[in-house]
Amino acid sequence: QTFFDWIHEPNNKAVAADFNHLMTFATRFRTSWMDVFPPDDLLKGMSQETVSLRDGAVLVDIGGSIGTDAVEFRRRYPQVPGRVVLQELPAVIESAKGKNDSLSTEVLSYP
Repeated sequence: QTFFDWIHEPNNKAVAADFNHLMTFATRFRTSWMDVFPPDDLLKGMSQETVSLRDGAVLVDIGGSIGTDAVEFRRRYPQVPGRVVLQELPAVIESAKGKNDSLSTEVLSYP
């Protein structure tokens, strides 16, 4: 059994919530990927037509906990058309509901 299997067992909901809070807190003290690899050049000329070719998604945050990086992307680039998607395990998506309304969410089908 992996840590993630264990943490998402029904008896460990409080531990899972604490882990998600810890991960969110930890991201506040690291350099954002957008400062290391600025997406500005990739986003130039991005139009709704371009985004539509990609199923409407402009960014997919896979395994992004409650979506801290994805929310930061949308905050920095509000003018960029398209969906910003958070893909996570079902329990994490559930805990993220209502916290990040600017994101689309999709449940990962594998751990």
